[in-house]
Amino acid sequence: MTNLNELTRRDMLQSLLYLPGAAALALQDPLPPDKAKSIWNGVYSDQDAHVTGYPNRFLADAVEGWTAGRALDIGMGQGRNSLFLARLGWNVSGVDISDKGIEIAQKDAEKAHVKIDCVVQISLATTSEKRNGT
Repeated sequence: MTNLNELTRRDMLQSLLYLPGAAALALQDPLPPDKAKSIWNGVYSDQDAHVTGYPNRFLADAVEGWTAGRALDIGMGQGRNSLFLARLGWNVSGVDISDKGIEIAQKDAEKAHVKIDCVVQISLATTSEKRNGT
């Protein structure tokens, strides 16, 4: 198993091979926040939108053997990774642009009897700007 501190840029790029959709999105220009929120809310409003309950394999391998701590899941979507970590005893906070995705994550957390803190946030830059007082 690779220690997170030993990961190279090559390792990170190879991990994108498992997530071709994520790799494609990473190469695109970002959408305006209101349009992105609308798209993701539409995706998560579909009855069949629950893609998978399994966590990202890279994440599962990375935390194997670690002592539970705190985790921040940025772009949590329906919360599959947040829920995975919470089931392992982690204190998890998740952020996403989609209130529909977060709604699904919170319902699944309730069913699993775990707690995840969720925040709907359009842009992380907005948070930074507020912290900096601008």
